Amino acid sequence: MSSVSTRSKDCVQQRKIAYDMIVRGYSPKIVQIETTLTYRQVSLLKKKAEENMCVCANTSRSSRSGASIIHNRVTKIEASILMLLYMKLAILNINESIDLQALEKSHDIYQSIRDEIITLYPVQMEFLTITDAWCLAKEFRSEEAMFDKCSECNTSYFTSSNQSTLIDCPFCQVSGH
Repeated sequence: MSSVSTRSKDCVQQRKIAYDMIVRGYSPKIVQIETTLTYRQVSLLKKKAEENMCVCANTSRSSRSGASIIHNRVTKIEASILMLLYMKLAILNINESIDLQALEKSHDIYQSIRDEIITLYPVQMEFLTITDAWCLAKEFRSEEAMFDKCSECNTSYFTSSNQSTLIDCPFCQVSGH
């Protein structure tokens, strides 16, 4: 097979991945990073998805750090649930790369859990987006975040060196330890 043909297939594959990521709600910058497509290519794909009414998630939020994602006990619990799911579902070594399939499946499960909780306890809260999930996974991969285990309740939780809260184990406060 010629190198031109191989490059063409790779380009088509990257565009398909990018389109799917846009539809899922990843920020355009993350789509660029994951697919190596240009800003213009990603913008055109986003416009196409919008024309097809396929953009079903908020893609306007730019990438954030743990400082703006994890800012209180509730957001630390949510980040912990999401990232523990990701750690369990990942096939790739998440210390070396982001496993998009595992991240997306983890986010789907996280959203299902949130939807169930909201039906039981109707409260207005912001949930973590797929872009937030990617940002947390990136922090974990770059060793700016980790999983810690509480010495009191023996529960694992996600913690970021960038988080803007001093809470250690968010679950102990819930259980009253």
